[in-house]
Amino acid sequence: MISDFKAYIIDDREYFVWDKKQKDFAFTQSLLDFLDVDLEAAGALFDLLWKDIRALYQHREEPADVAPLLARFEEIAKLHIYFEFLCLDWRERLQRYADGDRKDTLSYKNVSHMYAAAVGWQKHIRYLFERILVVGAPQGSIQSKLSNLHDRKDLRDIDRFEFAPVPVKLERVSDSVFTDVLRPGRVQDLVSFFLGEIIRREVTFKTCRCCGRYFHSYVHGNAEYCERVFHEGKTCKEIGTASVFRARLEESPAMQLYQWAYKTRFARIKAKRLTKEAFTVWGEQARVYRDKVLNGEIPLEEFERWVKEN
Repeated sequence: MISDFKAYIIDDREYFVWDKKQKDFAFTQSLLDFLDVDLEAAGALFDLLWKDIRALYQHREEPADVAPLLARFEEIAKLHIYFEFLCLDWRERLQRYADGDRKDTLSYKNVSHMYAAAVGWQKHIRYLFERILVVGAPQGSIQSKLSNLHDRKDLRDIDRFEFAPVPVKLERVSDSVFTDVLRPGRVQDLVSFFLGEIIRREVTFKTCRCCGRYFHSYVHGNAEYCERVFHEGKTCKEIGTASVFRARLEESPAMQLYQWAYKTRFARIKAKRLTKEAFTVWGEQARVYRDKVLNGEIPLEEFERWVKEN
């Protein structure tokens, strides 16, 4: 039942519970993932749903197989955790339809409006991120920036996110924890709930220098890269760190010297001309010399002499 679908936050985790299932994410992750959903690509799937439901509605006096429609909704649910609620809602509607209740259970316009609304939510949320939630946005608290944004007379409807009242109640979710629990009546309730909590907690975000997507700035401190997998199993952080390292090698003679000497001595291990123990000792000393050059404590020539002698 859709009344059994609930969402809540404990500390820095989000929880979604329905049909004896549970999923949890780091706080803010579900909203960030929602921004990443390719709704343009999903538009064709929503369009097929709309047409199939409309056909059922127009021929509701005739026998019909609802299994293909249920399968389509399962595909929609895979797009994002928020759409699990939509899937559950329509599973119940289609079951009532199959059981003979064919009067008011198939509002095909619901699906059409759902898609259009989701596209709008993405635009609204991105606007809020750009104006108030991203590190480097205008100075001031998130609350004050949101107030200033709300008071602007020139703001277009496309740039506004309208927060609606959400059905939240304090409930016991474990043996020792009571918290605000959302039992949504529509998908928008989930968006409003998590976006509202982000604003209440004054959470800020950064834009990953690798993939261009947002990530929680508090979690990653001074990092410039997120930890999403970006390419060939490597995360943006791994790729970004490697890029920075390569850039430092290109710019620094000390780093180039260290890397050349490191590779040379590592090859000697494979040729059994150097023991691993001796290589470890050499590496520790080499890093000390390298860092002293980088910090301006000794000239590069001194590091070069040490490398030749060792």
